[in-house]
Amino acid sequence: MNAKDEKVTIRRILVAMDPSYRSVGALEVAAELASRLGAELNALFVEDVDLLHLAQLPFATEIGSRSCCLRPVRVEELERQMRAQAEEMRRALAAAADRSGVSWTFRVSRGPVATEILMASMDADLVVLGKRGWSLSRRLGSTVRFIITRGRGMALVLQEGGKLKVPVVAIYNNSENAGKVLETAATLADMKEGKLMVLVIAPDHETGAELEARAAGYLNGRRVEGVISVLVRPGIAMLAHTVRGMGPVVLPCEQTFLCSDDLCDLVNRTENPVLLIR
Repeated sequence: MNAKDEKVTIRRILVAMDPSYRSVGALEVAAELASRLGAELNALFVEDVDLLHLAQLPFATEIGSRSCCLRPVRVEELERQMRAQAEEMRRALAAAADRSGVSWTFRVSRGPVATEILMASMDADLVVLGKRGWSLSRRLGSTVRFIITRGRGMALVLQEGGKLKVPVVAIYNNSENAGKVLETAATLADMKEGKLMVLVIAPDHETGAELEARAAGYLNGRRVEGVISVLVRPGIAMLAHTVRGMGPVVLPCEQTFLCSDDLCDLVNRTENPVLLIR
């Protein structure tokens, strides 16, 4: 299928929220997308059942934020904190949606965080989530890894403080979703009134030339301002280096392009927002 035949329709955007400041950034980006695309903004706050189970253990303790002393964890207090956090997230959502002029819904569920987000994403056209959530580590969070490897729809993974800027990068190859990648990236570039950078990924120079011509035909037909560059068998490190300092990277989420581990490695290495197309 040609890229020009692809249609990108996003009517429901799901943003996964937690009490960390990182999810507030994801909320702002999701609200902007909802406004520009005419989509509804749906937010999900998950009460982590694993954390509640941990709190029931007799040796479970926490460090007081003011006293800095160890104290037993009480399930009732933890549940109260979760309710307060959910209300705080609901107010943040309402404020962001009001600023962007979009309709919104907010839902609280209880269960394993990654599983709850995955189930909720089945009813959304796009799920937006922060790269690391609560974790202070620079490694990819377990929830994001779960969504990358097991998700079914489009997913936008945001770095801390990540914004949607230009140029938008489209990773273009021979995959089934190559056309959808180009069209989605072009839509984002139009939205931000900027350029599109097409990175053609090819197994050899001959295939690269064919894909380059195909991408050029798409840009001309859609009247999109862009630049095309061909990379032959680039490694993950080279890809991450090439897109550094650019805007969101739109790429096909297919085993024929990158296996699950390589895909997670790329998302972990880059500071760009990464939009996975399925």
